[in-house]
Amino acid sequence: MLRQVRRTLFELRRRYEGRGAALTEHGVYLIAHTVFKLLDTESMGEPDVELAWAENATGRTKELVRRLVPVTAGAIDQLFTERSQIRAVCSDVARARELADHVVRAMTSPRGAGAPDTYRRVRPQRKRRRPNAVSVLVDKGVLADGTPLVLSSAYPLEAAALGDWLAEDGRRALASWVNHRTKPILWAADGERYSPSGLITHMWELAGWAERPVANQGTARWTTKDGTTLADLAWGP
Repeated sequence: MLRQVRRTLFELRRRYEGRGAALTEHGVYLIAHTVFKLLDTESMGEPDVELAWAENATGRTKELVRRLVPVTAGAIDQLFTERSQIRAVCSDVARARELADHVVRAMTSPRGAGAPDTYRRVRPQRKRRRPNAVSVLVDKGVLADGTPLVLSSAYPLEAAALGDWLAEDGRRALASWVNHRTKPILWAADGERYSPSGLITHMWELAGWAERPVANQGTARWTTKDGTTLADLAWGP
């Protein structure tokens, strides 16, 4: 049974932090003692040739330990305050006896032991990745093929770097929409299709912008005639 307690606490340790983790490390004998008090020990005096009691006790131990960790941690906080040292409580005979009796009463009460799992490690929730703006526009049919697009001038450094180059050919700041998932931008300057970000990068290179960024959000740089960006069309209200 003690081996089962050790194994279970070892498995549970990664699920807890702070005082809960300390209890799984320093409370092995205290938890084992409490488990023993919760098991039916009267039949141990009878001949048990088939080791039926041992098998039943071992089977129950794992679930008991899972329930005991939050109950015991909560009882320590209640009896000895949240500033008490878990290791010191578990190794002190008088406090350990008081704690074990308190936990057993809680576990066997008619209401059951419903202590909150205060020190359970909270898993960070993974943020749901926002869908690709182009895919949203294509799937929802937001823009018709051939919808005119204009290069946004909302980025001052970029506008200054590309200003002279764009002025050489008015078509360089113009494009049109094509409902295609990977290359939806038809550039007026060369009649070729690009991804929104890919075309911006290509334009930076052609303009010879030496201090250009390594990446860009192309859907935020192409707008319809009313100034709405592709990104706003995809993710706006």
